[in-house]
Amino acid sequence: MKGWIKTSYISVFFLCVCVFLVSGPMAAGQSRAGTETIRSEIRALNLINGLDLTPEQMESILAAARETAAVQQALLASLERQDMQTEEVLEEIRLELIQGREVPERTARKFHELSNVAKRERLRAVERIKAIALALEKDLGSHQLYALERYIPCIIPPKGELRIGQAENHEGLYRRLDQVRKIPSRAYARRRGQIIQRTLEGMKLQNPRALNMDERETATRLDRFYSRIRRMDQTEYELQKKGLAAEFKEIIKPDSPDTQMWRKIQAFLLVPEVIPMLEARTALARSAR
Repeated sequence: MKGWIKTSYISVFFLCVCVFLVSGPMAAGQSRAGTETIRSEIRALNLINGLDLTPEQMESILAAARETAAVQQALLASLERQDMQTEEVLEEIRLELIQGREVPERTARKFHELSNVAKRERLRAVERIKAIALALEKDLGSHQLYALERYIPCIIPPKGELRIGQAENHEGLYRRLDQVRKIPSRAYARRRGQIIQRTLEGMKLQNPRALNMDERETATRLDRFYSRIRRMDQTEYELQKKGLAAEFKEIIKPDSPDTQMWRKIQAFLLVPEVIPMLEARTALARSAR
């Protein structure tokens, strides 16, 4: 009897371990996905709150976001169907290559046709969404477009009049410039390369587009800029501080050449997270009439 109980405990133990090993990573992945969803919703909510939209504008954005979602879903369904056909053609190509034969012209042509169909489907979807965003741009006021142009997604918006994202907030830049100036001369001379490298790493963490930067050129610009602000006396530095912060921002957060307003609208307003928020708000606005 004791042996049976001992064996049962061992079996239960191993069963628990197996369940933990299987469910642990899945639970962690689900938790992370849930966290990212909430983050996206908060960023979208900050933007919606900051734009101070009228009920009519909320209706327009909601309709545009729904249409965009429909276009994207239709594209995804089409691509999934094409993937099944492409998989069959790829299997044919692989079989021919395994047997050391050339790929038949008919098979090669079919593969290229499917590839071109997918490209055309994507292009049509992009063009349709662009048209939706351009139409929505006309419904927004100049002050809203100005705020949207300078919007940077964030979780906690800065205090002050500019509530939207992190627009025109230089306090963090001021602190970083002050820190560079306060480093003793000997320590800075010894750690200069490390300080510049840390700035470059921070750029990559904060802005994925920075991964494509010319690191050598950016490091040279940072070196010259840091050296210049360290040579300034305190009075000169304080007088030029605002301009220096703007210059520093230009180095560490360069404007992307792809800054058309319609892309901003697509990236921040025509997203799924916006739909339930505006549905709730438009429903409240209708009931209040």
